[in-house]
Amino acid sequence: MRNVKETLLKHSGFVDNEYLDLYCRLVERNARTSIRHRVTNSHHIIPKSWFKLNKETVDNSQSNLVNLVYREHVLAHYYLCLCTINELQFANELALMCLLNRKKLNIVDKQLVTSLPLYNNIYENYKQRRKDNYQLYKGDAE
Repeated sequence: MRNVKETLLKHSGFVDNEYLDLYCRLVERNARTSIRHRVTNSHHIIPKSWFKLNKETVDNSQSNLVNLVYREHVLAHYYLCLCTINELQFANELALMCLLNRKKLNIVDKQLVTSLPLYNNIYENYKQRRKDNYQLYKGDAE
């Protein structure tokens, strides 16, 4: 993906702010990161949820994928929570909560989460949306 920011802003649900800039820098910095078993995760630059919300086929092409180490994968979803709106924001909150597996945060995860200044706001927003949409998301564990 040549110009990540420009591409994302062409898609509905993204907001041009400092977190979008941080997300784009993270993606661009890792553009050449290779797959390393048990070290990196494959991450969709334009999130899978965007395609699903817009009833489009998910772009699994190499131009929409980047390999991120675990900590940067968490950061990517954190930034996405803060540069998206509406249902796309909720989908990113859900992805972040699943990535962190809220039930079993280890000490490294706890340190990472507490270092993210707006994580508590994201978590509270997620819990409220989940409560408001319980029927839609009742399969998601608390």
